[in-house]
Amino acid sequence: MADPVALRAAPLAPPRIRTRLAATGGFAAIWGFLFLTLLYPLLRIFYDAFSNDAGALTLENFREFFTDAFYLRSLVNSLLLGFGTVLTTSVVGIAVAILLVRYEFAGRNLFSYLTLLPIISPPLVGVLGFVFILGRAGTVNVLLMDSLGLRHPINFMYGVHGVLLVETLHLFPMITLNV
Repeated sequence: MADPVALRAAPLAPPRIRTRLAATGGFAAIWGFLFLTLLYPLLRIFYDAFSNDAGALTLENFREFFTDAFYLRSLVNSLLLGFGTVLTTSVVGIAVAILLVRYEFAGRNLFSYLTLLPIISPPLVGVLGFVFILGRAGTVNVLLMDSLGLRHPINFMYGVHGVLLVETLHLFPMITLNV
């Protein structure tokens, strides 16, 4: 017969140690997830920006970028769009915040809740709404073409100005909430 002392199960760790191990494991899992989804891609992009196809460190990619007219035009357009978005979003957001804080009017609470709608709704819903209303075959263009006899629709949406409009109306609640 086997020795009864040898058959006993190993004692469990005290509850305090188990809790600490679980917390440490959870903490490590969160940091591992963040590393895999955020830090690794950023490090990879940084490495690819400063290396050539052979893997040697170089600044050739930056020379190509800053000497190509297409990339420079894209960079300028992106910077202008970003600056314009910040400017228009700030103007609209601050104006709405002042209106909501300083003035009493009928429907103020409803208006306050409706300003949060762009934050709550998915971006695709907002974009589709803008296209259905302001697109080439949207409601506004159909009404303008019927009432004014226009032959061609007005371009409200497609281009930098359309992106600026959608971004402004999507992001102004962030400014309103923070003013």
